[in-house]
Amino acid sequence: MDNTTAKLARRRGTKTRKRKRTTPRQAYPSLANAARSSYLFQMLSPLLLIGRGTQGSCTVQRVIDLLLQWTSVLPTSVAYQLIDGAASRPGMDQKHHVQVSLNGCGADPKVGQTAFRRLYAIILTAIEQQVLQLRSCHHVPCKLGPKELLTIWIVSGNGGSSGGMLQEVIDLCHDIARRLGIKKIRVNLLFLGPEMPLRDTTRSVTSEQELVVRQTAVSNFTRILRDHQSDALLTITPPYDAPFSIPACQRIWRMMIIDQSNGVYDLPTVADFTEMCALNLLGSIFTYSGIVTEDRYADHDGQGGTGRGRLS
Repeated sequence: MDNTTAKLARRRGTKTRKRKRTTPRQAYPSLANAARSSYLFQMLSPLLLIGRGTQGSCTVQRVIDLLLQWTSVLPTSVAYQLIDGAASRPGMDQKHHVQVSLNGCGADPKVGQTAFRRLYAIILTAIEQQVLQLRSCHHVPCKLGPKELLTIWIVSGNGGSSGGMLQEVIDLCHDIARRLGIKKIRVNLLFLGPEMPLRDTTRSVTSEQELVVRQTAVSNFTRILRDHQSDALLTITPPYDAPFSIPACQRIWRMMIIDQSNGVYDLPTVADFTEMCALNLLGSIFTYSGIVTEDRYADHDGQGGTGRGRLS
């Protein structure tokens, strides 16, 4: 009913009724409206974010920075660890950063792998202490507790020495679950392709660095696909501890691959790429849509004999 009709109705002494809403109210406001409403972020279970390599660490740090814009403090349902071959960057909390190798892109992946295993106990302890403190909170409530399900997101680049750590980090996640008696973990991997750091318009790389970075990416990707297609038990041998086994096809719950270009749009710099990845992760992990996607994306209990999920 427009304003003129309403005024006439009041003059005549007749009662007016508001039209009944034909469409339901939006139950979950969009991410853009979150800061202006009483809307709470939410997740299926407590979250551990791991940034691996310089690019992965910067992306995770940006996700945390964006989250803090709404929550002011780090929610108790969220933990994060940055693991890099380079020193921490301005704005990174030293308590959440571990440098395991040498500075520079394109070094020997074996150097990164060796350095990671040398500091394995330190990294393991740092992450375990954070995981033990995880619990649901009013900033980002969770449906399940950390002992029932722990969601892990590894954001990983493929720089030379840092690229050699990826498989070690994945195994470490399963080691943490075993040691802490967590019933179920979901190790998600955001696989940052090799082309973005090599095509950044603000930097220059040598042909040797290009070769090492691309080879490292292929090696990591091949290993993950091979495990994903295997029904066999995979033995994981942590440094300084007894080996244990998990189904190879459940080593990674979900993998997302993203790079500098989708064939239509090209991102010019790593900074632009990092911002895009961080916003994507913020929306897909911390909102109700993330819970729905998580339930639909990969069902290890109902997708055939291998129990494999899906790659995207």
